[in-house]
Amino acid sequence: MEMTYDGALVMPSGCAMMNEEEMTYVEGGGTITVTASKETVKAIAEGSVSVTALAISGLLGVGVLASLISTKVAPIIYKHILKICGVKYQAINDSFSVAGVPTCDLNLDDYM
Repeated sequence: MEMTYDGALVMPSGCAMMNEEEMTYVEGGGTITVTASKETVKAIAEGSVSVTALAISGLLGVGVLASLISTKVAPIIYKHILKICGVKYQAINDSFSVAGVPTCDLNLDDYM
C-alpha cells in the first residue's frame, strides 16, 4: 500500500484530506432547566398519594369505604408519614443536558 506523508501523520494514499474545521465534532442535544416552588413540589407529592389512593379504592370497588380511603384516610396517613420522617419540601432549580432535546425552560409552577 502506498502511503502519503504529511508531517508526522501517516495517511493512506486514497484518503480525502480535510481542514480542521471540517473534522470538528458538534455535540447534539440541549439543556433543560426545571424550576418549581416548594408549594408546587408539595402539591405534586400529595397528588401522587391521590393516585395511589385511587388505585386502592379501585381494588376495593366503588363504595363508601373506597371513597373514604381515597379522599380522607390516604392524605392523613401520608401527612403523618412525612411528619415522622421529617420530610421537607425543597424548591427545584436544576439544569441538565439531554441528547436530542432542544434547549428549554420548564417552570412547573406554570402548570399548577
